[in-house]
Amino acid sequence: MSLFQLTDFENCEPIRIGSPFDGGYVALNHNLDKVSALYSYGVSDNIDFETEFCHKFNATAFLYDHTIDQLPFSVKGLHWYKQGIAHCQSESFDTLSNHLDATRDLCDETGELVLKMDVEGAEYKSLSSTPDEVLSRFSQIYIELHGVDNIDTLEKYTEKYQFMKKLTHQFYIYHAHINNHAGIIKIGKYRIPQVLELTLVNRKTTAATKKHTRNLPIKRIDSSNCLKLCDPKLN
Repeated sequence: MSLFQLTDFENCEPIRIGSPFDGGYVALNHNLDKVSALYSYGVSDNIDFETEFCHKFNATAFLYDHTIDQLPFSVKGLHWYKQGIAHCQSESFDTLSNHLDATRDLCDETGELVLKMDVEGAEYKSLSSTPDEVLSRFSQIYIELHGVDNIDTLEKYTEKYQFMKKLTHQFYIYHAHINNHAGIIKIGKYRIPQVLELTLVNRKTTAATKKHTRNLPIKRIDSSNCLKLCDPKLN
């Protein structure tokens, strides 16, 4: 739990990008106009986040999803690949490092990169195996963690602990939101959400940090993933 400490930033505000309910994410409104490329994993039939991000910040997006045959609609600046992300290369999957190398000529390498990921549990092995120097290229990461509560064996606990330790070594946790499509499990004195959305900000950011004091969820910024269910508070 000590790895899930949130950090805020002076003179910066949270903004929501993408659709309300499921599919939108909260970003730190700092230097997003310097982003040249968005790498997005697990898009399914909702590309509202990618479309809005590229339109607002004049960025190029690379979308990866091996479970669909085409995007719901075509948008200039969005490049889709029928591939998933994994810790090693195979017929339908490849690594984050290889995807960056393959798209190098399609975007401005001098600009910043951001990452969005919703891959149903594949986030742990795929990012844990990504070299630190590759992860450090991303200024912000928007990620949905699955099976957060699934730590009932030493192997499962160690996988998630090492994953969070690796991420928080290079990134601040700026925002957290419970996906209320899934449940909340009680482990000891803690109530643990099964699925958790995180916004991570690279520790190299030029924005000054300050103590996090905001109540979560944030009114008019956060949105329930499932409209029929309440949005649980997070402390």
